[in-house]
Amino acid sequence: MKKFLIASLTAVVATTSVAAAAADEVQIAISHEGLDLTKASDVAEMRSRIETAVATACAKASRSSQRAACVRDGTAKAMSQLEARSRIALAYTSAAR
Repeated sequence: MKKFLIASLTAVVATTSVAAAAADEVQIAISHEGLDLTKASDVAEMRSRIETAVATACAKASRSSQRAACVRDGTAKAMSQLEARSRIALAYTSAAR
């Protein structure tokens, strides 16, 4: 299983068979330094950082089907968490006004 650590967000993806999943674990930190997740342009930049990091980590999978599943699952989970983080940032910003 590959594990992606995105700032304080975590996405977990499977890249190997279930039997071997525990043996293949990787953590990747993706910085959101300098980004304001209340701004669409900064969220887009974070998406780009996630896609690049996930693709790089998943490139190590031995089969193309595993790489594709790794990229699909890792990106989906990380993007879901990014969206949640963006909503929290927007809510916090709105409440502070």
